[in-house]
Amino acid sequence: MRVTKICIKNFKVFSEPRIFQFDNTNIIVGNNGVGKSTILDALNLALTGTYQGKSISKILSQDLFNKQCVDSYLESLKTTEKQAPPDIEITVYFDSWAERNGDGTPDGSTGDGFTFYIEFDTKYNETYATMITNNEIDSLPIEYYQTRWCSFDRSNFYNPKFIGFKGLIVDSDNFSSNNLYTSKIIKEFFDDEASIKMSQAQRRIFDSLVDNDTVNKVNEKILENQELRDKHVSLGVLSVSKTSWENLISTKVNEIPFEHIGKGEQCIIKTYLSFTNESIQNKGIIMIEEPECHLAYGNLNKLLSFIKEKLSNCQVIITTHSSFVLNKLGLENLLLLSESNCIKFNDLKDDTTKFFEKKAGYDTLRFLLCKKSILSEGDSDELIIQRAYKDYYGRMPIEDGIDIISVGLSFLRFLEIAKQLRLHTTVVTDNDGNIEALKKKYADYSNIPCIKIYYSENVIKHNDTGINPDVVPNLNTLEPEILRANSLNKLNSVLGKDFSTEEELLHYMVTNKTDVAWQIFKSDEKINYPKYILKSIGVCNEE
Repeated sequence: MRVTKICIKNFKVFSEPRIFQFDNTNIIVGNNGVGKSTILDALNLALTGTYQGKSISKILSQDLFNKQCVDSYLESLKTTEKQAPPDIEITVYFDSWAERNGDGTPDGSTGDGFTFYIEFDTKYNETYATMITNNEIDSLPIEYYQTRWCSFDRSNFYNPKFIGFKGLIVDSDNFSSNNLYTSKIIKEFFDDEASIKMSQAQRRIFDSLVDNDTVNKVNEKILENQELRDKHVSLGVLSVSKTSWENLISTKVNEIPFEHIGKGEQCIIKTYLSFTNESIQNKGIIMIEEPECHLAYGNLNKLLSFIKEKLSNCQVIITTHSSFVLNKLGLENLLLLSESNCIKFNDLKDDTTKFFEKKAGYDTLRFLLCKKSILSEGDSDELIIQRAYKDYYGRMPIEDGIDIISVGLSFLRFLEIAKQLRLHTTVVTDNDGNIEALKKKYADYSNIPCIKIYYSENVIKHNDTGINPDVVPNLNTLEPEILRANSLNKLNSVLGKDFSTEEELLHYMVTNKTDVAWQIFKSDEKINYPKYILKSIGVCNEE
């Protein structure tokens, strides 16, 4: 039994219904504020009836509702077209749940699942009408709201026990969920017989307190008090429920209470316990919020290796801001979330996903989440493009949402991603003296509107310049292009050199690429830039 999709309406950042589809493994990435955490919160709330570790009935507030829908409702009360109090709807679909199959879905189609509602309780209609008449409502009347689950077969429930599907959320930054999480661990790892024995042990301990000598002596002293004797005042022990022992159990790590160990260690332990829980593997889903938080590289790599090994056993949803996490767990599992849509990766070539998995350090998310990007071969190219953009527009490209990213010779890997996600991407590359080879290399991307490829249209041969090929083997790279766009004197001035020939200067430039680019980048003097560089930064500012 697996969750196949969720539809969220009026919950936190989502106002209009938003549908998100899930596979067995799902890695959600996106910029801040687009709703990554909200998806996990909504799913966990619908499955468990809890929010941030507490029962929703105890912490229900206006803040859970989408602000726009609340504002619209309150504004309508000032008009003749008054809106009904808004509700929150979270619909969860499953791949197989025959006993809850029906057409009670938001769109009337047939499916397996349920909808969780936070809604106005109609039994208060008369009271609400009076409040409307007297203009007494200036905030959401949350005190008249209820929570309800309605399965697709149109059966109503008022607690989530009917679902029979586990939901566990692992968030190392949320200390409020520790007690609840520990309680869940207890419930899952203790069978009925073990729970009964724990309850009996607790009762014996509490019963022994009644006959405690100290308690008896205190009661004798109370009886000596004339004013209290007639009232039969004495010390006793509170009666306990059969599960109250759960609140007395503390999870410890090396004898240190769980809540006092480091956040990173908490995350690791929670994750290990979740993935090794048989009931979760059979009918449950694990939600992990940014596993990279508070973890050093070694521990993160170890944790991700463990997760990857267990992915086939459990359904998992992970949110992350880490390219390392994304690359390690597989780009094919990506859900790229924006304010308007959610794009899934399912058509990437196997060798591309394996490439990023092996090169987990690649800053893939930097590429995925930027507004526009310019891909360059190396650090020197990146510095030159940055300075050209600044000279041309008076500001750095990142200020316009344009990221200059050095990707080595892996352009095609990134372009495959750009093609599928329709990311505005520009490639700036050397022609290396073979333009036909470049055209063939990028043929699959030449007619894609969001992708532009720029390189010098001129091929320069050593016979045309008199430069010794043993001194400068390749005349069709960035440095020779910069020299051709400027003069010997100009570049000597910018670089603080006094070379007497272009050959000497060019040899210095190609053997000190990064240093030369850095000198140009920070120089007070402006240089002229090759035409293909200027074209690339011009295109990147077009809408």
